[in-house]
Amino acid sequence: MRDFITGFLAVLMLIFIALIAPLQQNSAQVNSSVQSIVAEDVNCFVEKVRSQGYITGQDYRKFLDALEGTGNIYDISITVLSETYYPSENDIKYEAAYIPDSQSEIVGELGKLTVDDVYSMKNGDYITVSVKQANVSIAKRLANIFLVTKYSPEIYYTYGAGVGNEAS
Repeated sequence: MRDFITGFLAVLMLIFIALIAPLQQNSAQVNSSVQSIVAEDVNCFVEKVRSQGYITGQDYRKFLDALEGTGNIYDISITVLSETYYPSENDIKYEAAYIPDSQSEIVGELGKLTVDDVYSMKNGDYITVSVKQANVSIAKRLANIFLVTKYSPEIYYTYGAGVGNEAS
């Protein structure tokens, strides 16, 4: 009976080593590749918006489609800081401040955009796009079989840039 239990445990360990561990390692490598793809997609989107000075409905949808192609679900945050001038206390000079457009305002407008519509920005505005993984990947699920860990997004990327002189 003792030999049976020892043999059974040995088979279980063999299954783990031969199947589960390589699968988890492969999934972790896929996550690393997806992180690179997400970073490239966010960089390209922000740089295009920065150089154009506006977001078209078509560009936004292409960005969403590229992220969707990775097979994950993401929380996307877009923030536009608009440079606004206020009179200073002596009423001769003006002071600059950056006022953020609300996330719901930007995404709400982008969701309504047709191919020809644009969300315009002006020279000096600053756009930031953050993408955070919202679902749990296979690699994280496999790791959680043996290690009980708190969920933290494995894919998180933020990039921002100032709207340049090319903008109207």
